[in-house]
Amino acid sequence: MLWSSRLNVLRKDTNGFVSQDTGLGAILIALITIHWTQRQRAKVKTPANSRAASAAKERNMNSNQFPVKTLSNTNGDHNMKRTWILAAVVLLLGAASPARAQLATVFLDNGFEGDTPGTNPNAPTIGSWAKPAQTTIGATVITNDVTAGPSSGTNPPFSGTNYLRIQRTDGGQNSARIEAYFGSILPGNTITATFAYLYESTGSSCSAIRLMLGATLRAVILAEPDLSGAPDFAPTNFYTLNGDLAGQVISSRPVTPGAWQTIKIEYMSGSTNLTLTVNGTSETLTNAVSAGTIDRIRFDTANTNSTYYIDGEIKVESTTNVVVNTQILLRDNFQSDAATTNGSTADFDPTIGLGDMGGTWDIREGSTANALPLAVQVINSITPADTNGITGPNNYLRIYRGGGVSSTGKPYATGWTTANTADQVMQLDMLVWQPSPGNGNTSAGLMNVMFGGAPQNNPSQATWLNSVSAWAALSDGIQSPIDLPDDQWNTVRMVVNLSSSFAQAGVPATNYTVSINGVTVLTNGFYTPHNTVQSVLVGLEGANENFDYLDDVLIQIISKPLTVSIQTLPDKNQALTFTGTPDTAYVVQAATNLTDWVSISTNTTDSAGQFIYSDLTATNHTQQFYRGRLP
Repeated sequence: MLWSSRLNVLRKDTNGFVSQDTGLGAILIALITIHWTQRQRAKVKTPANSRAASAAKERNMNSNQFPVKTLSNTNGDHNMKRTWILAAVVLLLGAASPARAQLATVFLDNGFEGDTPGTNPNAPTIGSWAKPAQTTIGATVITNDVTAGPSSGTNPPFSGTNYLRIQRTDGGQNSARIEAYFGSILPGNTITATFAYLYESTGSSCSAIRLMLGATLRAVILAEPDLSGAPDFAPTNFYTLNGDLAGQVISSRPVTPGAWQTIKIEYMSGSTNLTLTVNGTSETLTNAVSAGTIDRIRFDTANTNSTYYIDGEIKVESTTNVVVNTQILLRDNFQSDAATTNGSTADFDPTIGLGDMGGTWDIREGSTANALPLAVQVINSITPADTNGITGPNNYLRIYRGGGVSSTGKPYATGWTTANTADQVMQLDMLVWQPSPGNGNTSAGLMNVMFGGAPQNNPSQATWLNSVSAWAALSDGIQSPIDLPDDQWNTVRMVVNLSSSFAQAGVPATNYTVSINGVTVLTNGFYTPHNTVQSVLVGLEGANENFDYLDDVLIQIISKPLTVSIQTLPDKNQALTFTGTPDTAYVVQAATNLTDWVSISTNTTDSAGQFIYSDLTATNHTQQFYRGRLP
C-alpha cells in the first residue's frame, strides 16, 4: 500500500476488520465510519454524476462538484456488507478486497487558494507544481481577469477567490507553462485528473494539456475554436495528438469560449486510449496516446496570443501501484551527449526514466553564461584527459578552472521545485576523478560541491552563499578529513538531511554526510541552515588551472512517507509493521478515538526502513486507532 503522507492511521474493531486512512502532515485525518448491515452480496456504488498556419506549424515542431465515493466490500463474507464513508479525504481508498483496485490521490490543489496572486502556483496539498524552463511568469495565479482579450474582466473564478491563468503573448511555449507532478504511474494503473477549464477567445488561442513522462510527450489535448476553418488541426471541439504530434483524434465535446467547463481525463498507463469527460459527458478517444507511463500533466499553449484558465479542485487520482517518493531529481551518465573539443556542448540532456522528476542542467561557464567556453564539457576518452584525443567507450563531464572563480565551469543540477525537497533527505551519488599535480593539474585539486539556491554565474556572491546548506570540498589530503585519491575514479556520496528538527536516514537534522568509496569520512552541519534545495552545484574547482571529471551523476530524494500494515496475533492482539525512511526514529501513537492520542513507543527503522511494534494490550479496548509519526 502506498501513502502520500507521513501520518497514517489504522483501526481494528472487535470484529477483526482493519481500516486504514491517512492525512497530511500530522493533523489532517480522513475519517472513516463503518456501518454493518445484512446483505447477500456486496456492491460498489460509483459516483452519479492569419495565425492558423503558424499554429499548425508549431504543433508539428513542438512537443464543480464531485460526489463523495461510497465503497462496499464483502471481505469474503457473503452475509455482511461493509460500507466505508470517507470525509475530508486526502487519500481515497478502494475496497479492502485484494481483487478490487484502490484509489490514491497523488496530486491535489484546492484551486490555488493558498497561492499569492501574481506568482506561479506552488502550494498544492499533494504533489508539486513544476516550472520546466519557463522564461516568464506566464502561468500566473490571479484574482481577476485583467487581460486585454474580449473576455477581459468578465471571467470570475470557478470557485473560491484565486485561479490560474495560462497566458502566452509572444515568445515560445516555455513563456507560459506549468506542470502538475505526481510520480510515475505504473503500467496497468489508471489515473483520473479533474479540474475546471475556461477558454478565452483572443482570435488565436490554442490551449494544450499534455500527458508526459519527464520531457517525453505521450499525448496532448488541444482546444482552438478561434482557428476553426483553417485547413489543419482546427476543429471547434477538443481533440488530441499523440506523442509524435500526429494521429489527430477529434472528440464530440465542444469547446465553449468564455464559460467554465468541468474536465475529467482518464488514462490507463501503457494504453493508447484515453477517456475525456466534459461537463459530465464522457467519450473514449481511441489511439490518442503514445503508450507509456506518465508522471505529470503539463498546462501550456500551442500558439502565440493564447489565454485560458484552470480552477476548481485540481485532483489526480490513481489506482494503487503508483511510484511516489521514488523521486529521482536528476540522473545523467552523459552517454547521450555529444563529446566535443571545439566548443561548448549545448545538448546536455539528463536521462529520464521511471520515477524521474525530469531535472535539468544549468551550465554556467565563467562569470557569464559563456565567458569561458569549454569550462564545462563532455569528454570521450578511456581515462580522463585534458583533450579529447583518445577515443573511448565512455562519455563523462570535464570541469575546468582558469584564473579565478569567474572563469570556472559550474554545472548546476536543477529543474525541480523547492517544495520537492522541503524537510526531505537528498542523496547525491557520482564518480569523481581528480588528476594529480603534474598529471593534468598544476596543483592539488580542490573540488567543491554545494547544495543551495538558484544557480548563479559566480557562487562566491554572498547572496548565493547565504542559500548554501551542505558544502563539501573534495581533495587529496588538503581538506581533512576528506581524502579523495588522485588519478582514479572514486565513488562519492553526499546525504543531506534538510529537516530542521528530526534525524533522518541516520543523519542529524541540518547535517550532511560525505562518503568516499563506501566509507563515511565526514558528518557536518550546514553552512547556512535551510530546509530546501533548489540546485546542486556538483563540481566547482577551487584551484587555478585545474580540471575535475564527473560521471554517473544521480540526485534523489531518499526519505519516504511512513506506511503501516496490521496483523492480528494468535492472542487477538495486534502487530503493526511500519515502513519509512531507513535509520529514522518514529513514534507510535494510539487512541480509542481520533482525538486523544497517546505515545506508546519510539522505534528506529532498520536499513530496509522497517520496524515492527506489537500492542499486547489491544484486546483491552473495543476499538483502537494507531498512527506513526516523526518525534
